[in-house]
Amino acid sequence: MQIRTSGDYAINMTDADANFDWDDIEQVLISAAKTPTCPVCLSTPAAARVAKCGHVFCLPCILHHIAVGDDPKAQWRDCPICGDMIYEYDLKSTRLLPSAATSRWDEEGPLEEVLVGDLIDMCLVQRTGHALIALPLSKKRTGSTFHHPTTETAATASTGDSHHNRDHHHHSSGTTSNIPWTSTPSALNFARFMFPSPGYMDGEYNRDLQELDQALEEAKQWNATEELTYIYDSIQLVKDKQKEAVAHHEENDEHNNNNRVRGQFLPGASAAMTKGKLALKHVLVDEHNHHHDVKEQQEASSLLENNYYYYQAADGRNIYLQPLDIKILKHEFGSYEAFPSHLQAIITGVEETAFTEDLRKRHRYLSHVPLTCDVTFIEIDLSGIVSKETLEFFDDELKARMERRKEEDEKDKEEEEGTELAVKESLVSEDTDHGYTFGSSHETWDDDEEEMLQHVLRLSAAEHQEQMERDNSMLLTAVVEEQDRDIHETYDTYDTYGYDDDDDGYAEQDVWDHNLTRRRRKA
Repeated sequence: MQIRTSGDYAINMTDADANFDWDDIEQVLISAAKTPTCPVCLSTPAAARVAKCGHVFCLPCILHHIAVGDDPKAQWRDCPICGDMIYEYDLKSTRLLPSAATSRWDEEGPLEEVLVGDLIDMCLVQRTGHALIALPLSKKRTGSTFHHPTTETAATASTGDSHHNRDHHHHSSGTTSNIPWTSTPSALNFARFMFPSPGYMDGEYNRDLQELDQALEEAKQWNATEELTYIYDSIQLVKDKQKEAVAHHEENDEHNNNNRVRGQFLPGASAAMTKGKLALKHVLVDEHNHHHDVKEQQEASSLLENNYYYYQAADGRNIYLQPLDIKILKHEFGSYEAFPSHLQAIITGVEETAFTEDLRKRHRYLSHVPLTCDVTFIEIDLSGIVSKETLEFFDDELKARMERRKEEDEKDKEEEEGTELAVKESLVSEDTDHGYTFGSSHETWDDDEEEMLQHVLRLSAAEHQEQMERDNSMLLTAVVEEQDRDIHETYDTYDTYGYDDDDDGYAEQDVWDHNLTRRRRKA
């Protein structure tokens, strides 16, 4: 997520489970293999906005939904998905990040589910000490010194410069100065939170306006006059937010420029020049920043021994390598620092779970992951990555893991079959409750449950067929009786109108008898 630079995030830098103040959030980043659809219009969201409940909508759609509530004065409406209250002022800008670390695709794009046999890209991630920010290793390595992206000056996204980001960096408190920027390499995919670089939000609002302009043209083409009002409202809302972002950017520029002017001379420098004891002594801000950066690099170097290294899906999803695979790689390469920065391998095992306190204790390198977060641990085919000798060294452990995985797969299969059987038996029980009888108590059932179930189903089908035949027979009888009544009523009509028993009358009687016989045959 993108957070305001003016917020206090000390607790968030020390507690992975601490929530952010919703008002401090500028934008929510959502990683997904496929673009989600708006639950109102079922289309790709235009100027996507997310509510507190986490559901994403088109900005015009959610404004329309709020506006047509039962109470026109109310500024909120229930979420159409979960029922939580949605306020217009709580809606946050949303950016959808594509995730495609695996090789399986369909006609709509990459598939998010991770399965055995998939080819996956993984990258080496480093987390320092107790830090809650973990990013892939930078390519800049000099000896044992690692230049972490969070300590590098963030490049500007558009109109800003390096001085601007550096001033922001030093203006922040000591705890939050390590928060990455949007332009920090890999931050968008791997950092849970970051500062928006200068010009970033302005660019996001421009993208919103482009999407709304397109929605406006489509609404006009379809003559959707009712939607036009909410699209125009959305455009105005985005423009207002854009003005706020520009004003905030200019305010920070002015603040940093004032700091730069005030910091050009150290206290006492003017007196020294007056006395003539010293030459002109200008202490530039850049010199101060240089010493500060050197100090940070020294501190980072001293923390190298406390670094954690692990592999994570290259698209930033919570997909991690199993500890045994890490152990094998360590044996092959000698040290974590020597690990390949990227891996591409076939998945041989998948374990999906929710992150718990127990997992956090067992996997300390993942202490920055919030509790209850969905995580996936995978096993990969290391035959093309490590030597044959290394694989032979861990042969016993690999075989034990394979057997354990086989047992787990068989157990899962039995549970699935048991669930399917329970569903079938439930359906049979429902049919029995509706009056159908399946066999008698003296019948001998097969020992195999599946055969027994099939036997019961066959009896059920036969009994059902007999019942249908009885019903049809009763229906046939009722139809014939109804036809007989119609014919006899017709005869009575003939008698009423005084037909005589002459030749013509008997001929008419023969015709009706013939028709009666024909109708019965047809029935």
